[in-house]
Amino acid sequence: MKAAILMLLFTPLASAESLTEHTLKLKVGTEAARAELSQFEFLQGAWSGTGFGAECDEIWSAPRGESMLGTFRLVENGKLQFTEFFVLQKNADGGVELRLKHFHSDFKGWESRDKHITFPLIRVEKNIAYFGGLTYALQSDGSLRIWVAMKNKDAGYEEAAFHLQPAK
Repeated sequence: MKAAILMLLFTPLASAESLTEHTLKLKVGTEAARAELSQFEFLQGAWSGTGFGAECDEIWSAPRGESMLGTFRLVENGKLQFTEFFVLQKNADGGVELRLKHFHSDFKGWESRDKHITFPLIRVEKNIAYFGGLTYALQSDGSLRIWVAMKNKDAGYEEAAFHLQPAK
């Protein structure tokens, strides 16, 4: 019985499959999962730590106006490398998505003016959110782990990991 419960907890939903060790992807034709923004309150606040071998910061607002806003900054050798601006909100179908835009250090956008990257919600549990190719997990020690699936030159995916602490 215990093994069956563990298998159920750690097996991706029928609408999702593993992309990397810590990330999932939606199966083709599947819509983003529905959730209440209050389920993402564990992200709220300022976080600081490491990722991509550099220093990074991430800040999440409280849910308001049916959205949560966030920013990310990556600093390497004391120099700003890039930033991100993102919003977590429901889409037209009622599913939850995280929409993100990157900016170079001079604030010129990576994506074209009307484009952004979309991470559809696959599922959210207590203190963990699985988006397509992106996972946020609040750890028992209060730190935040983030994993992002990134395409590699072999047309596969590799995982970038971030380890953040509450900022002081």
